[in-house]
Amino acid sequence: DRVVISGSEDGAVVAWDKLAAGPPIARARPHDSCLTALACHPTQELVLSAAVDGSACLQELIQCNQVQ
Repeated sequence: DRVVISGSEDGAVVAWDKLAAGPPIARARPHDSCLTALACHPTQELVLSAAVDGSACLQELIQCNQVQ
């Protein structure tokens, strides 16, 4: 697996290529508050995130905005 997923205080889910130095490869902001949990599906490109405000979001990695 080349991709590492992280969450941030601003509600963003960020994808990083762990074999390449540099900026993230994708970023989405599905929440308006700090993330409290992230989970990745073991075989599909799905990420479930949860935030302090009680919201949850299930999204495909391809829905994240590609960072150039």
